[in-house]
Amino acid sequence: MIEVKCVTKKYGKITALKDFSFSLESGDIVGFIGPNGAGKSTMMKIMTGCLAPTEGSVTVNGFDIIDDPIKAKKNIGYLPEKPPLYPRFTVSEYLNTIFDIKQLKVNRKERIGEVIELTGLSGVAKRRIGNLSNGYCQRVGLAQAILSYPPFLVLDEPTSGLDPAQKRDMLMLVKKLSKTGGIILSSHILSEIDSVCNKILMINKGSLVSFGDKDELGLKKNDDRQKLALKYVVSGERTAVLGALSGLSGICDIAADEKEGTTECIITVYEDIREKIFMRLSQNKLPILTCFVMSTDLENAFLNMTCDKAKVNKNGRKRGDTA
Repeated sequence: MIEVKCVTKKYGKITALKDFSFSLESGDIVGFIGPNGAGKSTMMKIMTGCLAPTEGSVTVNGFDIIDDPIKAKKNIGYLPEKPPLYPRFTVSEYLNTIFDIKQLKVNRKERIGEVIELTGLSGVAKRRIGNLSNGYCQRVGLAQAILSYPPFLVLDEPTSGLDPAQKRDMLMLVKKLSKTGGIILSSHILSEIDSVCNKILMINKGSLVSFGDKDELGLKKNDDRQKLALKYVVSGERTAVLGALSGLSGICDIAADEKEGTTECIITVYEDIREKIFMRLSQNKLPILTCFVMSTDLENAFLNMTCDKAKVNKNGRKRGDTA
């Protein structure tokens, strides 16, 4: 088990993580999600001993990652967002080097061959890493992470740079690896998280928002009413769109972002009021370019729990806007 207890990380006056606690057990695939800059990579670096927490502790199978780092790290494999690769090495040379660094006590040829086959690197084993595509580099990074048979894996954006077929293969491999250990992985693609993970760890602004079984996450709302997330792209300025929708009954929150004359909105509603939204925008001569319902419970929960919402007041201003 990996236990994270009351972890806080500060950089001067900036608090990147605040009182963060959770546990990862064997067999779990935990999806780690949150907005950019929420603290996901920082937490993963602390879990794997690459950063020291300001406060709190991390133990891996009973070994403290700070007080007993060698024993703790023997129980954990880590794929950072940017894999630690040596471009002049061939794939085989690199994995042999990692084998030596980790001082593994197994048959070298058999284990490296097994990992190369498992990660789909057989065709590029003799090629220099610097000549590989981003997708293959990601596979090499995963190969080094699993080389020592670690009971736990920490994977930061493991599908980054992969094409659709490679992503599918990577996610199938993650599922396979979970049969012999526990995995925590981060991704901005919620459909990937939804397809492989049984638990969700959600972070926002350095604080734990939610942790638990994926199937129960959608039931955890900020109030008793069910919410629905609608995504719109509207031709018009953000202030005009927010002003047009101001006071419309049924709207919980609006997150709006203006880009080159159009406004992208995520509108969280208590009921399906698309007809009312259409009429209000039409009356204000704001054409709707696209509109669709956010499809999964995970997406809705993510929006409800983590997004900075643009509260619409009676003047049509976002909360915090000045006149």
